[in-house]
Amino acid sequence: MPPWARSQPDPGRTNAPLPPEGERGALRHAFRYGYWRRDGSSAADDRLAMIEARENGHDWPILLNERGKVSEGPGACIAIVRDGVVSTPSTTSGILESLTRETSITLLRELGYTVVERDVDRAELYLADEVFFMGTGWEILPVTWVDGLKVGEGSTGPVTRALDTAYASVVRGESPEHADWLTEIPF
Repeated sequence: MPPWARSQPDPGRTNAPLPPEGERGALRHAFRYGYWRRDGSSAADDRLAMIEARENGHDWPILLNERGKVSEGPGACIAIVRDGVVSTPSTTSGILESLTRETSITLLRELGYTVVERDVDRAELYLADEVFFMGTGWEILPVTWVDGLKVGEGSTGPVTRALDTAYASVVRGESPEHADWLTEIPF
């Protein structure tokens, strides 16, 4: 995890507690919806949104598309869980299509969860039981606070935890499932 994602709490800001020992890190600060709109993939816009989020004491921004709907975070797709249903912005929401997202959707369905690809309104982030990012660098990363509001119980939820476990097992070759997704690189 990058050092800035483990930043120290600001005494004037409410933060989620640190994840339990051994649990992969969760983003602990609120996120900011700046004026950054996703109108295609732009590394410069992603970087500026990240700088703005950091300057405002947050770990990472959640980007909105040109219609004001949730798009993604810089370098990762996003999903919400509400009443056991996983919703993620569709490919028409200005996201960069991702192998990690496709892998996550497949694994979630295999775990028995309903996954819906659709427009996600930013207000749904406040009502979600769980929110998580999916990305190559982050893998599966729970979000425990959005705009100063606790997501669910303020800790990693059961759907996110189940996906994280399944994803880690598959991509590390610890599970025989989906062995055809892996390519051994001799060295």
